[in-house]
Amino acid sequence: MASSVWLRFIWCLAILASASLAQKCWRETTCEGPEDSAFPGPWDKYIYAPSSRTVEPKEVLTISGTSPSNGGYRRSMPYTLQGNGSTVVFDFGVKVGGIITLNYTSTGSGALGLAFPETNSGTRQASDTSDDAPEGLRGALYAIFKEAGEGSYSVPDEDMRAGFRYMVVFLLADCSTEVSIEGVSLEIGFQPTWSNLRAYQGYFFSDDKLLNRIWYSGAYALQVNAMPARAVHQLPMMMDGKATDAKMGLDDMTVVDGIKADYEVWPGDMGTSVSSLFVSTGDLESTKNALQKVYNTQSNLTGAFNEPRGTFNPKSSETYHLWSMIGTFYYVLYSNDTDFLERNWEGYKSAMSYIYQKVDSTRGLLQATDTCNQDISRQASKSLEMQIILYHALKTGARLATWAKNSLTLSDNWSKQAEDLKHSINTHCWDDNYGAFKANITDTTLYPQVANSLAILYEITDPARSSRISENLIKNWTPNGAVTPELGGTFSPFTSTLEIHAHFAAGQPARALDLIHRSWTRYLQSPDSTSTSLSESPQNNTLKHIGFPPHAPHTHNNNQPTSPTHALTESILGLSVTSPIGLTWKIAPQFGNLHRVEGGFTTPLGKYQVSWETRAGGYDLAFAVPSGTKGNLTLPFVEPGRRPSIQIDGNDILRGVWWDEVRGTATVVVSGGGRCEVVVRG
Repeated sequence: MASSVWLRFIWCLAILASASLAQKCWRETTCEGPEDSAFPGPWDKYIYAPSSRTVEPKEVLTISGTSPSNGGYRRSMPYTLQGNGSTVVFDFGVKVGGIITLNYTSTGSGALGLAFPETNSGTRQASDTSDDAPEGLRGALYAIFKEAGEGSYSVPDEDMRAGFRYMVVFLLADCSTEVSIEGVSLEIGFQPTWSNLRAYQGYFFSDDKLLNRIWYSGAYALQVNAMPARAVHQLPMMMDGKATDAKMGLDDMTVVDGIKADYEVWPGDMGTSVSSLFVSTGDLESTKNALQKVYNTQSNLTGAFNEPRGTFNPKSSETYHLWSMIGTFYYVLYSNDTDFLERNWEGYKSAMSYIYQKVDSTRGLLQATDTCNQDISRQASKSLEMQIILYHALKTGARLATWAKNSLTLSDNWSKQAEDLKHSINTHCWDDNYGAFKANITDTTLYPQVANSLAILYEITDPARSSRISENLIKNWTPNGAVTPELGGTFSPFTSTLEIHAHFAAGQPARALDLIHRSWTRYLQSPDSTSTSLSESPQNNTLKHIGFPPHAPHTHNNNQPTSPTHALTESILGLSVTSPIGLTWKIAPQFGNLHRVEGGFTTPLGKYQVSWETRAGGYDLAFAVPSGTKGNLTLPFVEPGRRPSIQIDGNDILRGVWWDEVRGTATVVVSGGGRCEVVVRG
C-alpha cells in the first residue's frame, strides 16, 4: 500500500514538472510552428487544444464489475480493477491522439486491454471501427503482465491511436487478481511541429456562443488531423489492426482525412480545409506536404493525379483530381509559396490537360467516369457537380497562371474554357420552371444540394437565378438541418457546409446562420457525438452513419464539415485575401441576426483584423491591415434601397464609392494599410 501511494506521488510530480517545462514538439520533430497566439483574448476559452503535449484524462466514467467512480480523474486515482472483465473508462474531454502510457500495480498475472472509441456509445472492450474494413471492430491493444508487482505500459509507436476521446481499460485475469491503475498519460502526437498547440494565428469572436464554439471546433478538428508523416496508414486496410508505418510525405507533418477513419491524404477535403486552416490555426505546412504527395504520385504518362491514400494509389477519381488542383490554388493564394508553384507547375498543367480533354465537343461538358463520388449512382456521366468543380478549377487555374512564370497566354485560354463551360451548364442543366439546376442533362426530377450550392458559390449563374436557387434549397430543410436529395434524403454535414456558403454568397446571411444552428447544434450537442468535432458521413436523425456496420461511426473528426470556420470569417466577419499573402484584401461583412463580431488572421505580411457592431440606425466597423496593402471595403446598406452615409476616420466619403443597388452595398477602395474607423448610418 505504501509503495502504491509513493508511486502515485511520484506520478503527480512528474505531471506537474512536465507542465512547468518549456513546451516541445513531437519526439525529434523540428519545431516550425508559432510559439504564441497572434491574437490573445477572451476567445481563447473556446480553444480545445491542450496547453501541454502531455495530458491526462478529465473524468472516469462508466464502470462495470468494480466499485463506483468518484468522477474526476484525480479524485478517482488510483483505480482498482478486480477480476476478469472489470472495466474502467477514461474520458479525455476532447478528441485526442498519440501515445498512451499506463502505470499500474498488480497482485497476479494477466493482461490489461486498451480500446479507444470516439464516442461514449462506443465504449466497449474493443475500439470502434476506424478504417475502411468492411466488417469487424478495430482491435484493442494489450499490456501483458506475468507476475505481481508494479508495471508500466506505453503504446508502441507503430500502434499509435488517434481520433479518440475515451479509453476503455479492462482486465483479463482470474477472479482473485486485482490491478490498481496508478496513472494514465497521453503524449499528444498531432500537429507535431508546433511546440504550443494553442498558438492560433486566427480568431473569431461573436455575441453568439454557439457560433464561437462551431468556429473553434472546426479549427480543432483540422488540428487533430495534422499527423506526424510517419504515422500514416497503409492501404488496403488490415482487418486486425492498422499499420502506421507507411510514410505519407517527405516532411514531418501531413494533413489527412478524418483521423478515426484513416490516416491518409484525401484531396476531396481541400476545397474547404485549406481555407479553414488559414483563417484559424494558420497552419499551411501540413497542406503543402499533403499536396506534394499528390504531385509526387502523379502519372507521368497521363497527368492524372492518383488518390494518395498511403501506399495504395487508385487512379479513378476525377473529383479528387479536380479538388487537388483547387487545393493547389488556395495553398499558393494563402502562402505565396512560389517555390512550390514553380516545382509543380508542369505537373499542374499536365493535370489540367488531362481533365479538360474529357470535355466533349457536342455539348461542351465534362464526360466523367468517376467511381468515387458519393452520389454518382444517382447521376449520369455529365453530372452537374462535376461540371461546376471543373469550372472552378479552370477559373482558379487561370488566376494561378498569372502568378506562374510566362503563363499569361495559358491564363487567357483557361479563362475562355471556363466561360464556355459556364455557358454549356446554363444551357443544358438549368430548369427555369423549378428555379434550380438539374443533376445532369437528362434528369428532370433531381435538384441536388451540392451542385446547386456550388453553382451559387462559384458564380455559375446570375444573381436572379442564385436567389431562386437559395429559396429552393430551403425546401429540403427540417428542424435538424437540410436533407440531401442526391443521397437519398439523409443529412450530410459536408453538403450542408456548401449550402451554408451558398446562402452567404446569395446575400442571405440569416438563412446561412439558421442552417448552421439547425445542423451544428445537433452535431455538437448530441450524446452520440464527441462534443468538440464534426462528423463526416451522411446520417439519419440519430446520427448513425448510413452505409456502415453498426459499430462503425466512420469518423466524428473530419475536415469536410469544418467549412463554417472560414465561412464565418469570410462572410460574417467579412475578411478575406484576394491575392497572394494578402497584398490585396476584401472586407464585406454580413450581419444576419448578430450584433457584435470581431476576428482576424495573419499572413507573412502581418495581421489582418476586423470588428463590427450594429447600432440603432447603422453600424460601426474598425479594421487594421498591414502597410502597403490595398483592398475593397464593401459595406451593406442599413435600409434596403437607401444609400447610407459613410465616414472613414471622421471624413465623409462622398466620392469614389461604387453603389450596387441590386446587392445593396457600397464599395470603397482603401490603400496604404493601417487602422481605420468606419461609421455607417442609414
